[in-house]
Amino acid sequence: MVNNNIKYKDENGEEKSPRLNIGEAVLSDSLFTQYMRRHGMTVHADNTTDDFVVLKFDYEVPDILSPIELRKLYYKEGVEIAWPKYKKRTGDEIPTYKPKLYKMLMRSPGKAKEGHCVFIKDNLYDNVIEYLTMGLHSKMPTDNAKIVEMSAYQTLVTATAQAYIEISMNKILILRDEEVTANLPVWSVEVQNGKCVVNRDADNKVSNILWDGMGLIDEEIFPKDMDGFIYCRSHFFKACLFRGNLQQFFKDRLQLTDDEYKTHQVKDMFGRRRRIKNIRVVITENAIKWLKFTDIMGDSEKKAYQYYKGIMKKYGNLFAIVKTGHASKWGELQRASYQICNSLPISGTEDAVNQVLTKIAQTSIDYCNNLKQDHSAFINYMRQEANDYNINNVLIALDEYNDSFKDTKYFREKKAKIISKLKKKMMLGKLLQEGDNLTICGNPIALLLKAIEKNPLEEHCFEAKREVIQCYTARFKEGEDLAGFRSPHNSPNNIIYLENTYPKELIKYFPNLGQNVIVINGIKTDVQDRLNGQDLDSDSVYVTNQHEIVEAAKMAYTEYPTIVNNIPLEGASIYKNDSESYALMDSKISSAQMAIGYASNLAQMALSYYYDEYYRTNVKSYELEDVFSICAILAQCAIDSAKRIFGVNVKGELTRIRNMECMKKRCDVVKKLCYASYKKSAKNKEQQENEEKGEWKVKEKLVPKVPEFYARNQEYNNGVTDTNFIIAKFNCPMQLLYDIIKDGTDRQIPSKTADIDDVLCWGSNMINAANLIRKNKGKQLNKILNIVKQYSEEVKTFNANEEEYFQKRSIAFSGCMKEIHRYTIDQEFMIYLIHLAFNNGDICDNLLIALYNYDKNMFLKCFKQQKRIKYIQKCPQNS
Repeated sequence: MVNNNIKYKDENGEEKSPRLNIGEAVLSDSLFTQYMRRHGMTVHADNTTDDFVVLKFDYEVPDILSPIELRKLYYKEGVEIAWPKYKKRTGDEIPTYKPKLYKMLMRSPGKAKEGHCVFIKDNLYDNVIEYLTMGLHSKMPTDNAKIVEMSAYQTLVTATAQAYIEISMNKILILRDEEVTANLPVWSVEVQNGKCVVNRDADNKVSNILWDGMGLIDEEIFPKDMDGFIYCRSHFFKACLFRGNLQQFFKDRLQLTDDEYKTHQVKDMFGRRRRIKNIRVVITENAIKWLKFTDIMGDSEKKAYQYYKGIMKKYGNLFAIVKTGHASKWGELQRASYQICNSLPISGTEDAVNQVLTKIAQTSIDYCNNLKQDHSAFINYMRQEANDYNINNVLIALDEYNDSFKDTKYFREKKAKIISKLKKKMMLGKLLQEGDNLTICGNPIALLLKAIEKNPLEEHCFEAKREVIQCYTARFKEGEDLAGFRSPHNSPNNIIYLENTYPKELIKYFPNLGQNVIVINGIKTDVQDRLNGQDLDSDSVYVTNQHEIVEAAKMAYTEYPTIVNNIPLEGASIYKNDSESYALMDSKISSAQMAIGYASNLAQMALSYYYDEYYRTNVKSYELEDVFSICAILAQCAIDSAKRIFGVNVKGELTRIRNMECMKKRCDVVKKLCYASYKKSAKNKEQQENEEKGEWKVKEKLVPKVPEFYARNQEYNNGVTDTNFIIAKFNCPMQLLYDIIKDGTDRQIPSKTADIDDVLCWGSNMINAANLIRKNKGKQLNKILNIVKQYSEEVKTFNANEEEYFQKRSIAFSGCMKEIHRYTIDQEFMIYLIHLAFNNGDICDNLLIALYNYDKNMFLKCFKQQKRIKYIQKCPQNS
C-alpha cells in the first residue's frame, strides 16, 4: 500500500519508505464473524478475506500530515488500497490493478490504545454498521451524539467466543443496581484550578455498586463442560454470570405451595411482572449498555427494552461465551508482577527488610533450582510452556525417544537458556507464590434477595469490619488471611487485606463456583475503590496466602487509605455524528489509552523513590505519595476514556506530574545528537524541493534515574533502551527482590556431555547420500532454508511481550509450514536437513521445529531410539 510516495526522515536522519507495511490480522470466531459469513463476507480458498483491513494511526509525515489529520482524511474519504497481484508462472507483480475503497467501521477492540482501526469494503459498510449498532447508528442525532458510548459498545459482538449459549430474554430478570456507601478513611483525588490534587481531609465516604457488571445463571442451563462462571457478550451486553441454584433459592425463601409458585410474579426494573418459575438468569442494569440510548430506542425504558428484545430475537438470542474458570498452569502457584512487589509496604532495619523479602522470593528460587536438579521437573515445565512454534515439543519428544539426548551439548544449552529466561522473568517481578488470579463475584445472595423483592442488605453472609474485608473462596482454607491485588496496580493504597470465611447459605446455593472464583463483600466496605476502580464483569484479583505478603497487606490496609476518584465527568457529548468527530474522538482515546502505561510507569518510579527515601530517613514523602495516588486515578481515567469523558487532560496532567520537583530532582541532563528537520514554507516549496531539509544538532534531554529492575522491565516489555534512563542505586522492595533472586539461584552442576552424532542415525553411507541430496535436491534445499531464514527474521521483529505476540507468531509459523509443505521431504533428506540445523546456529531451532511439525514420526526416526531404563528393586523373598 503506497503512502502517496511521500518520503521523509526521522529525528535520527533515517529515510522512511513511502510504502506502508501490509501485515496479517486474525478475524477470530465471534457473533460478528458468524453474521458476516452469512451476510456478504467473501472467504477465499485459503480461509482469508480482504473485506476488512486494520489501519494504525500513529504515523506522522513531517510538514504534511499529522496522525489526527490522517484520521480525519481517511475517516471522511475512506482509503483506497490496491492489493498486489502476481503472475502465477513467474511470480512477477502485475503493474496495474484496480484499487478497492474501504470505510472506517470501528476501533479495533483489543488495540485501540495503539491507534488501530478496522476498515471495511465500502459496499458492505451500511449493512454491517446497522448490525453492530442494532440500527441505532442511523437514529443518532447530529448534535450532542453519544458516539463515545456507541463506539465502545458496538464492538461487544466482535469478542472472541469460546462457545455460544442461547438464552431467551423471557428467562432473564433485569434489576436495578444497588449502591452502598460506607464511612472509611480515604484520599480523594480532585481537580483544583485545572490540576489534580490529593485531598487528605475529604469526607470519609466510599461506595460500591454491589453487582456492577455481574449476574447469576441457574445450574439447569449452565454449560456442563465449564467451571464457575461464564463471561458473556452480545449486542450492547456484557456480564459475568456465576453459576448457582437460583430456582432452589427462590423456592426455599418464598415458601409457597407448588401451585402458588407456578403463578408467583416479581417485578423487573422496567415495572414488568415476571413469573419467578421462568427465571434462569438474573442481571442488573450495568450489564445492558443499550440503556444509554433509551432516548432513540423509544420514549421510555420499557419501550427501549421491547426494541432490544426484538433485536435479540432476530439474531437468535445468542450470547458469546468469552471466558470461563480455569486453573493456573503453574498448579498451586501463580505469578505476581513487579507492580505488586514494588508496592509492598515492608519496613524495618535493612536486615529485617532483606529477611522478609528473601522469604517472599524463596518459592521462586526453589522452583528455579529444582528445574536444574530434577530432570522430570524440567520436562514438565517445558510441557507447560510448549506450543507449536517453540522448541519445547522437539526437546520433549527427543528426550522420550533417546535417553542420551538430554546429555548432548545442544540440550544442555537449551535447558540453561530456558531456565535463565525464567530466572530473568522472576527478577523482573514475575515471582511465584501460592495463589491464583481469581474472578471476583459480588454478594450473590444479596442479588437473589433483590430478585424476590427482599432487602439485599439483609444478606448476612459477611460481617463488615474496619480492619479487614471478608470474602469466600474455595481456593483457600476457611479462616485464612489473604492479600489481594488487581491490575492496574499502582500503590500500597490498592492492596486489599482479606479474611476467608465459609458462609453456609452461600455455599448451599452456590456449591459449584470452583477454585477460581472469589466472592468479596461489597456491603459497607471499600473494595471497589480499593482495587482501583474494580467492577464485576470478570475482573480478577491476584490472591495469595504467602505469610509475609499477607502481613504487608494488613499494614497497607491500615496505614494507606483508599484512593477515591472524584475527578468530575463532563456532561453532554461534545461530539457530532460525523466523520470528523469520530476522528477526533478516536485520536483522543488512543492518546489517553497510551497514557495507561505511562501513568503506571510514573507510579512505579515514584514508589521506588518513595521507599528509597523512607528506608534512608524513616520519613514518608507526602509529595511522592501524591504522585502515585494521582497516577492510580489517572490510569483509571485513561482506561475508562473509551466510555466516558473526564474533566481533566490525562496526558497533560501526567506531563505536569513528571516535571514536579520531587521527580525532577532524580533526573540528570543528557546531551544527544539528533537530526533537525525544518518546515518548508508554502511560498517557496518548489524551490526548496532539492535543498537540504535539515542538519545535525545537539539536543538536551532530562533523563530520569531509575532502579535496575525498572529499566530492565522497560527494555523487556516495551523495547525501551538504557538511553531513556540512567540506572542508579535505589533501595525499594522490587530492586531488593531483583538482587536476591539474581544471587540466590544455584549454578548448574556440570556432568558428562554426549556428542550429537552419537544420537543421530547417520548410516554408513551418509557422506554419499549427502552428496546426492546436494546434487538432486539442491534447489529444494535452498528454498527450504530460505523459507526458514525469512521466518526467523520476521519473528525477530515481534515484541515478545505484546498481547498479540502468540497470534502473530502462530500466523507466521503457519505461513512457514504452508510453504515447506509444498516440498517433498523423505527420510534421507530429513536427516540431512537435521544435520544442517545442528551446524547452523542462526536457524537451528526454527528449522528443527519446522521439520518436527512436517512429519513427527519421520523426524524421530532420524535419531537412535534409546528408551530410559527403569530399575525396579526386588524385595527379598521371605524365608
